[in-house]
Amino acid sequence: IRDVGPDGNFLTHPHTLKHMRATQWRPHLISRAGFEKWQADGETTLMDRARERLAQIRAEHQTTPIEPDMAAKIQSLVDNYNP
Repeated sequence: IRDVGPDGNFLTHPHTLKHMRATQWRPHLISRAGFEKWQADGETTLMDRARERLAQIRAEHQTTPIEPDMAAKIQSLVDNYNP
């Protein structure tokens, strides 16, 4: 903001040009490859791909346990909650 001002153009700023490829978001469930590639890949729907991704996450995700002192603090808040 300091470099281009409130009405400036960030798209042509050197910082944007340097970092845009590395930080560009690319969807994992939506294919931009075209109809023929979609057919070759099995003609899956967005819902099919979402369900597959959900199953993968549920199978692979490892939770980080809460430290016992933090769990006790949380439980204390729950026990003492008075709406």
